[in-house]
Amino acid sequence: MLLCWGDPVSTRPFAVNDKFDSYYKRLQGCSSIKEGVEILTEVGGEIGFPLLGVASDLSTSNILHDEDGRPISESAGWPRSFINEWVKDNYTLQDPITIRCQLENLPFFCDLRQMIDADSLCRPQKKIIRKWLHVGVQQVVAVPVHLPRARVAAVAFASKGGHPQPFDVHEWSGRLLAIGHLFMNIAMRNEAGRQAPHVPVHLTPREVECLTWAAHGKSDQIIAAICALSPATVRSYIDSAASKLGATTRTQAVSVASSLGLISRSTLN
Repeated sequence: MLLCWGDPVSTRPFAVNDKFDSYYKRLQGCSSIKEGVEILTEVGGEIGFPLLGVASDLSTSNILHDEDGRPISESAGWPRSFINEWVKDNYTLQDPITIRCQLENLPFFCDLRQMIDADSLCRPQKKIIRKWLHVGVQQVVAVPVHLPRARVAAVAFASKGGHPQPFDVHEWSGRLLAIGHLFMNIAMRNEAGRQAPHVPVHLTPREVECLTWAAHGKSDQIIAAICALSPATVRSYIDSAASKLGATTRTQAVSVASSLGLISRSTLN
């Protein structure tokens, strides 16, 4: 899949470097998601992309909420109909921008008007881009945030109507990346049950066996036949392993277990 659109040609001058340093220091001392969102919104306004989007885990379409239970996207100004459709139709898992966030580790700039004509995008992905354009978003500065335990999050700053402007994301890449990581650190501390374990993870032999076969792409039914278990029992072992690893999906559980050296593809060879 070709994932490169809207090469920047110039930049809107950032007010003063001291201002960005101020945002950084405020986020360092911040413990509230709500306050963190306010700071990110200021950053977006400063660079000319005032509409904020935040996703704390790109393996799911669940949306991030603040301490009062309000969706961040709603308080940031996204239409409720757009939010509801995004969650209902699992757009996070299909959106070309969030997919690119999982494949890259540095901030990037996208011009959605160019993306809509990209031959590399499938019809459902172009549908999502049209949804962005329909709510007035023409350009996006996306900041991938790669977190511990194979979790990928993202912060996005979007244009909101008006005349589109070119933006040299490379000039501000380091600052945007630092700010994205600081905010996600706040979000992780505030998300119940999403912190990394403070003790070594221990998987049972059956959990390791089932997860290793899953890493080889085997379905629950095939793993069940191999291990002389029922498919429901296989799912139970994999779900238990995922819970211990702090993973939200089967794929993430395999990735985390592999990165920790708990499973290896060579084990079954």
